[in-house]
Amino acid sequence: MNKKIIFFSVDRLGDYLIRSNVIYSISQNFHQIEIIGSSYNTKLINTQNYFTKVYSFNLKNKFFEKIKFIKFFFLRPYDSAIVFDGKNISNILLILIRSNFKFTFLYKKKSFLNFVYLKFITLIYKILKIKYEIILSKDLIENNHFENYPMKYRKLNRYFSNINNKTYYLENNLVNTFDQLIDKFVIIHLDEKFADIKDIE
Repeated sequence: MNKKIIFFSVDRLGDYLIRSNVIYSISQNFHQIEIIGSSYNTKLINTQNYFTKVYSFNLKNKFFEKIKFIKFFFLRPYDSAIVFDGKNISNILLILIRSNFKFTFLYKKKSFLNFVYLKFITLIYKILKIKYEIILSKDLIENNHFENYPMKYRKLNRYFSNINNKTYYLENNLVNTFDQLIDKFVIIHLDEKFADIKDIE
């Protein structure tokens, strides 16, 4: 069993809930499990007692938080590191830490600048041998592209065999249009905007 892993989930509560079972499954391979969450989701993360260490990134004070986290994690050693959130700070830290296995999700958006950014960052990742999957952003999903990040979790099966991928995503061959999706499924996104969810104990 590997010794040490760190996850990155510097985003909102609902996004963390979508991936929480995946994180738990992967964690079973490690003795020491760390996670960087955000000020929106660390209250919930702290109730999950399998984490060895939980770090909270303050999204309201990004500049000073970035400096603090870069200094703290620079060349910090891990066996594995996985970025779920697609945030710039998470991908910067992923490059700076020392880890035998690195995996990240990158967001594909409509803009030309994002197209150039993806070309550049994927080239860097290939040079550094960082594994990655590209996720379609919300605006592309709304144009009937269904392959989004819950479906991408299946890719982690290549590296962590204890993940049951059918638990974590809708097979994209089940639906081809939003009409079909609405007929077949009810999707509830638990969001930090709801006080009863945000204050969950």
